[in-house]
Amino acid sequence: MLQKLIIVVLVLCVAGGAAFWYLRGPSYTGPVTWVEQIAWDGPELGMSFPPVTNARDRRFTHHALAGLGIRHIRFAENWKRRGLAPGPEDFNSLVSRISGLRDAGFDILLTVQADGPDEACSVRGAHGCVIRPDAPFEAYLRKL
Repeated sequence: MLQKLIIVVLVLCVAGGAAFWYLRGPSYTGPVTWVEQIAWDGPELGMSFPPVTNARDRRFTHHALAGLGIRHIRFAENWKRRGLAPGPEDFNSLVSRISGLRDAGFDILLTVQADGPDEACSVRGAHGCVIRPDAPFEAYLRKL
């Protein structure tokens, strides 16, 4: 019972704070916080994992999302695809994908998946692995 009451109070506090922030509008004269210093004209739509694998997919994504006013997209990078010690050429497809999407006017959020080459993993699961403490993951991120 107490847990339910706490959850209800938290939900009401969050909802009330959000409503106050939304409804106060430009006439509010209180202190300016760091959040308010960011220019914001309202919500912007984004999409996770649209088709971006090849040029044909990227053209489709550009036309489909532009028509909807969506300019933020998210897709993933996976160390497993690059090998234990990738060189610059191993990132050519990723660089091409990002360049093409940026040229089309998209802002990109790149997600790095929790997976790596077999040599870097101590335990492998169906959707990723536990990366060994001595695996060169930081070197991979620097190259990324």
